[in-house]
Amino acid sequence: MRVNAICGFTGAVAVRRISEGYPLNDPGAEEIGDEVREAAHHLINLMRPLVSKPISPAEENWLRVNIAARRIQAIAPSAINADDADALVDYLLSFINTHYNFNLQNDQQLRADLLTHIKTMITRVRYQIHIPNPLLSNIKQHYPMAYDVTLAAVTSWGKYTPYVITENEIGFLVLHIGVGLERHYDVGYQRHPQVLLVCDSGNSTLRMIEAMLLRKYPQLQVTARLSQREYEARSRIDEDFVISTIRLSEKEKPVVVMSPFPTGFQLEQIGKLVLVDRTRPYMLAKFFDAQHFHIVDRPMTQSELFRQLCDQLEAEGFVDAAFYPSVEEREAIVSTMLGEGIALPHSLGLLAKKTVVYTVLAPHGIAWGDDTAYVIFLLAISKSEYEEGDGDIRSVCDVPA
Repeated sequence: MRVNAICGFTGAVAVRRISEGYPLNDPGAEEIGDEVREAAHHLINLMRPLVSKPISPAEENWLRVNIAARRIQAIAPSAINADDADALVDYLLSFINTHYNFNLQNDQQLRADLLTHIKTMITRVRYQIHIPNPLLSNIKQHYPMAYDVTLAAVTSWGKYTPYVITENEIGFLVLHIGVGLERHYDVGYQRHPQVLLVCDSGNSTLRMIEAMLLRKYPQLQVTARLSQREYEARSRIDEDFVISTIRLSEKEKPVVVMSPFPTGFQLEQIGKLVLVDRTRPYMLAKFFDAQHFHIVDRPMTQSELFRQLCDQLEAEGFVDAAFYPSVEEREAIVSTMLGEGIALPHSLGLLAKKTVVYTVLAPHGIAWGDDTAYVIFLLAISKSEYEEGDGDIRSVCDVPA
């Protein structure tokens, strides 16, 4: 168990108190695990040279209590009960923090949303109830970072569970994780889609529709709620699109007609508008250059291509030796094929030192799982540049799925 910064601060307070002649006398002993006992004992040994005084058992017990209260349990995926939604939420957020350095563990809203979703998800996968996710391709396209993070975490847990978590289910989880990343790290949209609600069926219906929309698409910002008459009185619409329970004339912005109990088609149409990236213009020059453009004019396997490109990027200082095996590992989880002969391979995590996109044209095609890739964009993305330029990176690689 790691003694974190808070425990270091606790130790510093103890050193100051003991040095000034105010040691604790009440032992206040209680049974605490061996890991905590060892950590406290180690901290006491570090403190002895600093205080030049005997340290009482009460001080060590006090340290144990503080360490125990502040420790973060690392849950082994094999120890999680497949039906324990709380433990699964803890594991997913812990995995993301450990492997991607995105700490979402204190986001109570995200925890609540994930818990609500995962409880119903477990019921579905237990009884093999498969539901479609018509927005999966859009989610992959517009939430690439959140998709990879969620995919890696679920795959890690999935090795130890009897259940099969489908890509459709992972896609639903991505929306929640993606919003958490946006909220805390600006990873994703810099500007959230704004929507105008129009309803003539009363406040209760309006509130029900709004609650349902925000539950399904939490990145939405509802800027106003109008009646049909109020909408018609407006000379212009500043929002990105309009959702209405009645047919309206368009005022240069898309209008989606939705019933109080929307159909799957209606939700799909709304989802496509929600996931449109309105963030930044294309910035091709920032990520593409002649040095990282290659035409494959001979037969080549996927692994041979990865090795050739990664070796060049490593020699140029864009990545280190861990990048190539990570690209292979990511490809082994789920194919990075987007469709229409286009593939977007990348590492499992943000491992690049500097961001670059390597473009490859393969006129004769390269076998890519069950498909064939003719255009390949190898993404080498650094964490800092992703957070600053995520919209740019997505835009330049924004191709139909």
